[in-house]
Amino acid sequence: MPLRKSPVSYQEFVETGEVRKKESATSPVEQAAESSAADPKPDLADLATATSPVAETGPEKQKRRAKIPVKPERGKNPGVLVTVDVPLPATGVSATFDTLCRSYSAKKALALILRKAMPEFERRLLDGKAKSAPRDYPIQPGDLKTTRTMPEDAYQLAKSQFDPLDMLPNRQFGRIVALAALAAFFKNEKSG
Repeated sequence: MPLRKSPVSYQEFVETGEVRKKESATSPVEQAAESSAADPKPDLADLATATSPVAETGPEKQKRRAKIPVKPERGKNPGVLVTVDVPLPATGVSATFDTLCRSYSAKKALALILRKAMPEFERRLLDGKAKSAPRDYPIQPGDLKTTRTMPEDAYQLAKSQFDPLDMLPNRQFGRIVALAALAAFFKNEKSG
């Protein structure tokens, strides 16, 4: 059975949200026969029927649907993705880590701490206070592999401080930055 051509173009339907019937002296069956004879492959993008669920709703609902808020655009430069591969701290290095290890695995505990330590370290980088920060801590076997997004300005400052010649691969650079962030977090935790 040939498809019937819609009395309204798809573009007009989208713009107005209404389906209006054209006044015509010919019946819909004759119109379908004429359109299939003239164009053996009808343009399916122009098809819209009056029985579609969108057409059955009133214009009020269609207008309400059109006003659904879109996610706000985040900044043009959301940040730089850094691959992080850091060793687990030894027992006794951090009271927070030891406490979290009672409830979570060591990797999950370190991931939770890293989630707080990285933004703090980025703020210190931007304030110019990260140059004197420790860059290492006592470790135990095992490591955490994850990724973090750093703001572009903090990334550039860390790159100039830890990799001024821009020779390190992403993973090694991420390890250095994360180690420094965790070491600073553990030092601040001990000093109160």
